[in-house]
Amino acid sequence: MFQQEYLLVNVSGKYAGKPMQDSGVRSLMERLEKKTGIKVTPHMLRHYFANTRRKAGWKLELISQALGHRHIETTMKYLNITEEELMEASDAFYSQHQSLYGVDHLL
Repeated sequence: MFQQEYLLVNVSGKYAGKPMQDSGVRSLMERLEKKTGIKVTPHMLRHYFANTRRKAGWKLELISQALGHRHIETTMKYLNITEEELMEASDAFYSQHQSLYGVDHLL
């Protein structure tokens, strides 16, 4: 067994060990769909990768870099962040930094 830096590689033929071309990946996904009845696309896998990395605690910048995005905004579109998660993050941030806002002086 050899180590690879690519997710999908050719396992046989003259291109064994080389990364699959786009057409090969799409063909693989189509064959899997025919056999299983489950539709999966390369784009769906990118979304899954981004969201599992976020849930694992990866910083947004690292996810963006791993996906090859130039802009953080593009990466944010990949992430399925719920309103509840945004509120929790906002509350946690406020709790940690409330002294910066001087709220205790207003009360």
